[in-house]
Amino acid sequence: MKKNLLFFSLGLLGPLASYAQGPFVVRNLELEVQHAKISAIDIDKDGDVDLLIGGSGNNVMLYKNNGSGEFTPAEHPFTGGAHVTYGWGDVNNDGNLDMVQSGFGGPPFADLFTSDNAGVFTKQASSPLPQMAPTIGIADLNNDGYQDVYVFGNQDLGRPKILFNNKQGGYTESSQFESYKFIDPMVSPVDYDNDGDLDLFVMATNVQTGGDRRFSRIFDNNGGTFTERNLNLMPKGWGSAVWGDYDSDGDLDLLLNGDGWLESGENNDNIYRLYRNDAGAFVAASTFQDYRQLSAGDGGRFADWDNDGDLDVIVTGWSHNQGRQATDIYLNNNGTFTAHSNNASIPGVSESAIEVADVDGDKDLDLIMTGFSGNNYNGANSAFSRNVSLVVVNPTTATNAAPSAPSNLRATLAGNGDITFAWNASTDDTTPSAALTYNLFVVGPNGKQYTYALADTTSGMVRTPGMGNVQLNKTWTLKGLPEGKYRWGVQAIDNSFVGSPFMKTHFTVSNGVLTKVADEKTKIAMVVYPNPSPGKVMVKFEEGKKYQVRVNTVDGRLVKEQAVAGTLHLDLRAGVYVLHVTDPRGGVDTRRIVVK
Repeated sequence: MKKNLLFFSLGLLGPLASYAQGPFVVRNLELEVQHAKISAIDIDKDGDVDLLIGGSGNNVMLYKNNGSGEFTPAEHPFTGGAHVTYGWGDVNNDGNLDMVQSGFGGPPFADLFTSDNAGVFTKQASSPLPQMAPTIGIADLNNDGYQDVYVFGNQDLGRPKILFNNKQGGYTESSQFESYKFIDPMVSPVDYDNDGDLDLFVMATNVQTGGDRRFSRIFDNNGGTFTERNLNLMPKGWGSAVWGDYDSDGDLDLLLNGDGWLESGENNDNIYRLYRNDAGAFVAASTFQDYRQLSAGDGGRFADWDNDGDLDVIVTGWSHNQGRQATDIYLNNNGTFTAHSNNASIPGVSESAIEVADVDGDKDLDLIMTGFSGNNYNGANSAFSRNVSLVVVNPTTATNAAPSAPSNLRATLAGNGDITFAWNASTDDTTPSAALTYNLFVVGPNGKQYTYALADTTSGMVRTPGMGNVQLNKTWTLKGLPEGKYRWGVQAIDNSFVGSPFMKTHFTVSNGVLTKVADEKTKIAMVVYPNPSPGKVMVKFEEGKKYQVRVNTVDGRLVKEQAVAGTLHLDLRAGVYVLHVTDPRGGVDTRRIVVK
């Protein structure tokens, strides 16, 4: 069971209030925003998820997590504003987290921040970005191992741009979207067709190209050149688009909502529609109504709320039928969705943005929300009559173990110099293997990071909850990489956004030949038993040798560290742990321990 959360001081902001609301514990972050963005990210590399929230009124706050879901405001250089967008990645290939932001803070703004090894972020005035809110993001859009920046804004501020990383610290601007006149576009990089590159899904309140109309279409990626494709969706604007494999068939489905009218084919503003992806053809499968988000952004989410391995649906918005702002969870049962029995106890929001993350480290996803919350429902204290930022703690008692690590890592070099990375699928205790996503890192000569996994590559802790960076793919190709020595690894991520340990290996490329060299992780002779265990675990090593042992939780928290000769006895609480062992000869091994 969840324990009640504590009151603590926020200095000038006053106390944070936590209270019981039906089966939920609700924490009030005391930041009044709407038309906002929430980033749940381990910004300081300490193994827990922090929160960056920015929104209307130029309000913005970074909340540092103490590891159990209690938050303290922290200094930061970032900006808030209406319809703000934050994007995360590694634009300079140094292995550190970078960030781009855009929004309306009075005049529109767009900025790039890079960080150092200490996690200190610095605005890069030497890399100006087009000032045309609302959408910005980071992604490798031409598979060259360098992360690019995309900026899609309102047509009166400029045309959509892709800024391709020129590998020299600057960008080359692409004008291939010059003819599009969007208003309030939202962009999702998504490999909807599983062909090994990131396509761009764009929804917009209005596109004035060829007349006013809603816009919800995909742009197919072919080496960084994009071609518009109509997926035969009922287009929406002023809403949200989220992607996930809800039917566990190995391709990404779409939850789309927003306002209709304007040649959308639907004179209705209140419908979330779930489209099933059948090998690239999209079929309307379910609807959730009535909820009007009244904002461009993140009003809906896929999340495994009940830890049963499939993706549930969370929706927000103004509900005419309920006569209030609503936040409702629909549980997935083999593709059929049922409203959560305690939805009325969850604070409702419109003008909304939501996010999910395990903020308290108990291996389930909690809900973070912003927006306007008013109109009590059936006398429940579930409204505030003002803008809010809240954390709703998930009360589920179902457990979730991390997936197994991928296996059979292999890299191949094509005649044109392209390198393809491949691995065998992982398995998980609840998430079907076909629905697991993957996180890939590739480090090349001189330590340059060509594919950046937003995860701790030692513990496997996912630093920003969500799909892996190569999504559902089990192969990924990078083009034009230089010769030299490479190390790389991959992890699996389940539908509760828990990551497996990384499986790692390395190779060299010399004179056009790829040679696999001895793995950087040489296996150590040891026996771990029983595993799974009721609590007491023995790790037996080869006699006469000394080993350095470290035990972490799967989200990176250190449990035990010591030198061992012979046998190590561990007494562990229920959970999933990662055992790291090294020996003086340079041998390294990693094992997963499950305690029930």
